[in-house]
Amino acid sequence: MKKLFCLLLVLTVVLACFSACGKGEVYPLVIDGEKISGGVYSYYLNKVSSNPKKYGAKENDSESAAQKTEELCKKYAALQGFCKKNGIRTEQYLKSEANDKTNGLWSLFGSYYKRIGVSKADILKITLCDSEKKQIVAHYFGKGGKNEVSQDDLKQSFVELYAGFKAIEAPLSKVNTKGETTALSEKEKAELEEEFESMAKRLRAGTDIDTLNREYCKKQNLVATQDLQVNLVKKNDVMYDDGFFEKVSAISHGSADVIESESTIYLAQRVTIATNDEDAFAMYESEVLEYLKMPWVEKKIDAAAKKCSVQKNEKAIKRLQKQYDAATKEK
Repeated sequence: MKKLFCLLLVLTVVLACFSACGKGEVYPLVIDGEKISGGVYSYYLNKVSSNPKKYGAKENDSESAAQKTEELCKKYAALQGFCKKNGIRTEQYLKSEANDKTNGLWSLFGSYYKRIGVSKADILKITLCDSEKKQIVAHYFGKGGKNEVSQDDLKQSFVELYAGFKAIEAPLSKVNTKGETTALSEKEKAELEEEFESMAKRLRAGTDIDTLNREYCKKQNLVATQDLQVNLVKKNDVMYDDGFFEKVSAISHGSADVIESESTIYLAQRVTIATNDEDAFAMYESEVLEYLKMPWVEKKIDAAAKKCSVQKNEKAIKRLQKQYDAATKEK
């Protein structure tokens, strides 16, 4: 009896395992054979629901959100299909970038993603999309590519995208005896502006900006041990205030001007960039290529997405929507 009981128990466990394996994962969408996991679907659902206006969805409308989520999933599937069809494999350094980005996102928002049913593996799949797009750009337009972009064209775009400058800068604030940071008085600010305008006149008259910087540092009881480095700024650069790029770009090469932001005053001298292969261009070549050709990739993927065939599991979609709604209502 004991042997028979044990045999029945083993058979029960085995059958249970087969039953569980047989169920498998239920996919909300299958797009051109690409199975969209519940986590990937929920990730895109979150993007749409968090900012419906951006994605063209109606506010508080689950049907509209599902439609726009499906569109994003179609782009995801179209990208995967494009890479497979054209034999494009993402290089390791781009995979590493995606992995680092995933780790950063997970450390910040991991608990939230878990609540809405998105795993770390799902986040990696999403971040790899950006890497795959970069790989497509390199495949077609990089060195050795079928439609390789010339170095001259890249450098021309580089100087349009970036402005190079050297700068002497000073804060428009001071620290009082209590260690508190306060704004300069009107008199102090006017004196500082006058000093920077005076340096600008001397620079335009031929004085080297590094000489001016050493003199200015000496007045502040500081020692300038090195020449000023060349800084690069592009439009909407988060390191600088709005309009800074435009103000630097308006300065003639070799000339200088005083630029004032809310917190800082600069004596900025515009410098020439991309004059040879050893300059700053080498560091930004890939970024410039992507700036030029990423729109082509996006257009290609969008066109492919519109042609995708979709199989829906309405029950799974409703379940994911319900899970998302419940998770986002939690405090």
